[in-house]
Amino acid sequence: MDKNKTKILFITRNRSKRGGHVVLVNLVCELRKQGYDTTLTTFKPEGEIDFPDCERLWNGVNPDIVTIPSSEKYDEQILIYTKEASRYLKNNIDKYDRVVLDSWHIAHAAIKAGVISDKVFHFVQSDPEFTPEDNSKIWKAEFFSLLPLYKSQKIFVSNSLAHLFQSRYGVKGDVLNLFIDEEYFRAKKKVEKRSTINIISSSADFNMPEKGLDVLLEKLSQFNSFPFKLTLVSGRPIKKDLIGFPFEITETSSQEPKEMVELFLKNDVYINTSTNESFCLVLAEALAVGMPAIALDSNGNRDYMDGSNAIFIRDANMFNDGLPKMADYEFREILSRNAKNSMVKYKIENTVNQFKEIIGI
Repeated sequence: MDKNKTKILFITRNRSKRGGHVVLVNLVCELRKQGYDTTLTTFKPEGEIDFPDCERLWNGVNPDIVTIPSSEKYDEQILIYTKEASRYLKNNIDKYDRVVLDSWHIAHAAIKAGVISDKVFHFVQSDPEFTPEDNSKIWKAEFFSLLPLYKSQKIFVSNSLAHLFQSRYGVKGDVLNLFIDEEYFRAKKKVEKRSTINIISSSADFNMPEKGLDVLLEKLSQFNSFPFKLTLVSGRPIKKDLIGFPFEITETSSQEPKEMVELFLKNDVYINTSTNESFCLVLAEALAVGMPAIALDSNGNRDYMDGSNAIFIRDANMFNDGLPKMADYEFREILSRNAKNSMVKYKIENTVNQFKEIIGI
């Protein structure tokens, strides 16, 4: 297919700075550099305020923003998203050679619009049973009567997610290895000998129970094998009171890869206690820098952990059995080296080439 004549539509529900949208925005930008006519459409409820940290990611891609009615009720807003996305797809599907649906809500909209065809692909970044925005399933009655078993071409963002869908739903699809920003690969991590170990953990929102902040604080409160400090990097302010723990806690945030890399380089051990992830981009970024890491079992973590590049804890109760190993400087050096080497395949050019092959362009 002539790339100069190929028109590709990416369509997503709304804008955020989360891992999934980082992937989506960068895919669009890379395809444009290669000469593809690529459109990214998203929706914005009337009166919604744009967040500056979100704009930094999205400004470079110049998305087509469709203004839609607004509702203060979450369930009603989801139905509005679905209705408006369905209308948009029905009116515009014929203008494009390939269409990539991002999020289950947009996939639902495509079904309602009756536009599923060989040129339509669903970018699957999570299991629809897991909805971090809201645990309510009131609005899902029709959603689950149609999904995820509808006949569409699915692109899974990790092997682990593909295996989950195969076992849980009997659904197959192609797998796309995600990319990590080049900033993380360029970083030169030096493992330091310290009397006090600097521990770092990061999440877009530590207030979500599945991100494991309570588990992290509980286990570290029980830990006394070596002195340590903890830095929490959170996309949203942490609501939990962080005063009174038997170790020093610093809360901070990071908006750009460069800032996150600087935080990684200042610390000694990365900890991930999330228990429900599709691809856990921040863990991948930490390993790409060469951070000695320890992570709890989570579906998305399994794509990166190979037994030699990090400590993988299957059960939270065993967390403090693995962490004491991080006192060994030479052990951390080995983890750091193996971690960085294991992540080389996650480069943007590999992701784009895989994606082009999957959608046939």
